[in-house]
Amino acid sequence: MRPPVVSACLQSVIELGGAVRAQTAVTGFMQKGGEIQTVVTGSEEIRCDAVVLACGPDTREVALLAEIDVPVHHTFGGVGAWLSVR
Repeated sequence: MRPPVVSACLQSVIELGGAVRAQTAVTGFMQKGGEIQTVVTGSEEIRCDAVVLACGPDTREVALLAEIDVPVHHTFGGVGAWLSVR
């Protein structure tokens, strides 16, 4: 069961025209000019304007597919990731 705040965030993404893919393995990204334009999965290529990585402890591994280093800090009871956007 999802926490209510997570469900509300997912619903907002959908209402704003975004798409949510749960339980979908990302195998790569296509970039142009340093920006991600397509997310590649085992079964499809998804064109995008923006990407949110919500991969829990796998966030760093998935981000590295786009050559982005996201430090992930494991703490008791949770995982936190920080990304500075310039």
